[in-house]
Amino acid sequence: MWSRPGPRFSSAFRTLASTSPGRARPRRELEAAIRRLGAEGRIRLHGHVAHDALMALYRDCDVVALPTLWSEPFGRVPLEAAAAGRPVVAYASGGLTETIVDGVTGRLVARGDRAAFVAALAGLAADGEARARMGAAGRERVVEAYAPARLAQTLATVWDEILNAGEPSAGLRRASAGGR
Repeated sequence: MWSRPGPRFSSAFRTLASTSPGRARPRRELEAAIRRLGAEGRIRLHGHVAHDALMALYRDCDVVALPTLWSEPFGRVPLEAAAAGRPVVAYASGGLTETIVDGVTGRLVARGDRAAFVAALAGLAADGEARARMGAAGRERVVEAYAPARLAQTLATVWDEILNAGEPSAGLRRASAGGR
C-alpha cells in the first residue's frame, strides 16, 4: 500500500484498522506496510468483528483508521468510534463526510491521498490532547445528533412532509442540519 516507510509511531500509540472480509490482497498490502513501519502490535487489522466485541476494540485504541476508498453511503464506523470517544481518520468520500467533522471529530483527507492519510494518523499519534478533544467532541455529537428522541422526531417530520406533499418545513431543515 505505502511504498516507502512513513513516520515512526510511538509504542504507546494504538490504531484500529479494519479490512473487508474476503479481500486478501489489500490485507496483505496493509500487513506489509505495517511491517515496513515497524508498527506490528500497534496497528491491528480486523476483518469482521462481532458487535459485542466491537466497542471494546474501539475503546482499546487511540484512533480508528478507516482507509476505505469506497463511497460508503452512510458512515456507521465513525459513529461507533465516536460513541467510544475515539477520533477517526478517513478519506473524504460518501457518507463519511457527513459522519466525521474534519478537525473536530476526526480527520478527513483527500480521497486516495495516502501521504495525507499517514500524516493525519501521525499528527494524532503525536498529539494526545487533540485525540482527547476530538474523541470527546465525537461522543457529544453522536449522543446529541443520534439520540433516539431526535431520530424519532426527524423521522416524524420527514413522514409529515411526505404525507402533506409540502415544502420542507423549518423543523426538517433544522433536523437535517444537526439541530442548528
